Amino acid sequence: MTVFFCYNKSMKRFLCLTVCLCLAACAASRSETALQAGADRDGHGCIASAGYTYVSVLGRCARLWEEGVRLNPVQPPAGGAVLSAFAVLSESGAEAELFLPEAEPVTMSRSFTPEGPYWTEGNYRLERLPQGWRLYGKDLLLYTAPNPPDAN
Repeated sequence: MTVFFCYNKSMKRFLCLTVCLCLAACAASRSETALQAGADRDGHGCIASAGYTYVSVLGRCARLWEEGVRLNPVQPPAGGAVLSAFAVLSESGAEAELFLPEAEPVTMSRSFTPEGPYWTEGNYRLERLPQGWRLYGKDLLLYTAPNPPDAN
């Protein structure tokens, strides 16, 4: 029994089209995997798409808005988005890590005054006073936050 294959221009086009479709399907499945939520772990294993950031004073991943103090700008931009800063205290409170918009985190050390504790590093000073939190940069008040009603 002899089988004859008809191999002409239309057969070449069909074969080319089939190969291209197979390659496109493989490429699409790879890009979908990369876009899945949770597929964006950083060097510490924190999942940014779920809101986690590595906090060095805690030694683990955390959501800043859940475990930190939200500090709002004293001079919010006119008509623009308000970008908050966050301060996260270590378990002992001896250190604070400051997360400013579009800046690297800053780790600060605690000291005390009669008014209350404060944390400093370089040009930054974070104060916790009875009336609330204040963050200074180069002696200029940048951010504030009131104490929650149940704060001591």
